[in-house]
Order: sequence, then structure tokens, then C-alpha cells
Amino acid sequence: MEILSNSYKLGFGCASLTSLNNRKLSLSLLEHTYNEGITHFDVARLYGMGNAENIVGEFSKGKRDKITITSKFGLNPPSLAVNNRKFTRVIKNVLKQIPSIQKKVQKKLFSKVTGNFSIKNANNSLEKSLKELNTDYIDYYLLHEATMSDANSDELINFLEDKKKEGKIIKYGLGTNYKNIGNDCNLFDRHYEVFQFQNNVFHPNLLTLKNKETKFIITHSALEKIDMIDQNLNNVDYNLFNNEIDISSHNYIAPLLLFYSCKNNPEGITLFSSTKKENISNNLALLNKINKNLSSEKVRDFFKTLAIQ
Repeated sequence: MEILSNSYKLGFGCASLTSLNNRKLSLSLLEHTYNEGITHFDVARLYGMGNAENIVGEFSKGKRDKITITSKFGLNPPSLAVNNRKFTRVIKNVLKQIPSIQKKVQKKLFSKVTGNFSIKNANNSLEKSLKELNTDYIDYYLLHEATMSDANSDELINFLEDKKKEGKIIKYGLGTNYKNIGNDCNLFDRHYEVFQFQNNVFHPNLLTLKNKETKFIITHSALEKIDMIDQNLNNVDYNLFNNEIDISSHNYIAPLLLFYSCKNNPEGITLFSSTKKENISNNLALLNKINKNLSSEKVRDFFKTLAIQ
């Protein structure tokens, strides 16, 4: 499947990959995504309590030279979860039956996760990621939720440069909340080549980011507020698109959001995620249709009519 055009690239976010709590289903989801034309996969040491990388690693066998992978370090999964994967799956299955308890447990676990950007942790995380991902190198290796002071450590930059020379890292950078970037890539050492942050129709951060011209940009959260949008569709003027597409169908909302984010990041990667194969296929098919008929300005104006802040 053609993804928009050669100027656009979508990537698949794997943060929710283990929410299926079934390894075969997770692998099947990745295979389906790949068969739909997606060749970039975003993961981190933290995702799936340390299990997501291992699943992506198994999926990548036989196709490593055909895909690119992002992984991140600095936020470590709880060691109890990493060392007891079967037990963790059982607990997750139990908690899934009680959503209120599940949210409390997740909140408690992640409240204990703090950033660790020491050289020791950076090295341990890199070696662990390489092993879990079943690879000799990581295409984009990012500091996960790092602050400016974390990132601008000379010792850390020297370490990352050494690993790049060894071929274990192709490019490195930051995967962090946009506010940590300070609206200017030049606030960080020049060696940081990749910046990953949230960008969407409601928070078009990429449009205001300074000195991004020489950086590789990966954006996420394109589908932010999608539930709120669905609730407000009754207030929309469906004639805005002049019958170019049937916007009265809720199926178009996710593809429209993706389209806007892609248009704003034509040289980089726009991440999206889903745990349902049919949603992936439908979104990509409609995304191509939207690209042939609409402009990003018209899509932006449409979402403005919803008055969602």
C-alpha cells in the first residue's frame, strides 16, 4: 500500500503493544502493520514493562534491513516486571477484568519511574535493548523524557558518540515532552540529530520549533482528543468539505488527524498506534483518499469548528 506519497512516512507506536496480553496477537498485529506498508516501529525500554522490545525483536527477524526502529532509554521498567514476565502477564489478565483497580496499579507503578541518564544506565539500557530487539544496531536512540540539563551532559554525549562510532547507534536524540525542548533545537548540543515530541492539529508544536531544519523530526499524539472530537461531531458543518469526503462518517476522524500531522512533518515520521487490525487498514486507506482531495488548511479549519481546546 502506498502511504500518502514518498514525501510522507508513518511509523507505528508500540507503547500499547503488550496491552493485548497475548504474544501471538501482538506479533500478528505488527505483521499486519508491516504488510500495510509501515516500516518504522517506535519502542522503549519502559514499554510493556520491558516486554515490548522483545516482541518487536522477534517480529523483526528476516526483515531488519527493511525496517527502522526507535528505542529510548532513561526510564526503566520495574525490575520485578522484567524478571517475572509470565507472572506479569497473569497479573495483567486479572487486572484487565477490574479496570478501576488496573488504573490504580498502573498509576502506582509508573509513579516510581524516574529518569536515569547516567552512563552506567545508558550502557546497560543500550545493551539490553540490542539483545531484546535481536539486532546489532538501533536506528534512532533517544533520551526518554530527558530535561535540557540531562541531555547536555558532556559525558553522556561522549558515550553516545562512542556508541555511534561502534555502529550500535545510527542516530541519537531526544524523545521528550515538547516543553522540555524549550521551543529551540539549538538549546541542545549539536550532536543531537533526532527530536521526537507531540504534534497535532490542536498543538502544532512543529510549526513553532526553531532551528529544526537540520534535525530529523518524529512526532506523536496525532490522535489526541479523538474521543472529544467524536462527541462534538453533531455540531459540525458537514458541507465544509464540499462533498469531497463523507465527513459525517466517524471513520474519517482518525485519518484526518493523521493527515494533518503528516502534512506538517513531510520530511520526518508521524507515529500512530492501534491494537485493531481493521482500524489500521481503514485509517491508511482513508488517509490516501484524503491526501488526494484535501489540503491541511481545510482540515485545520474543520477541527477549529469543533472549538475543542
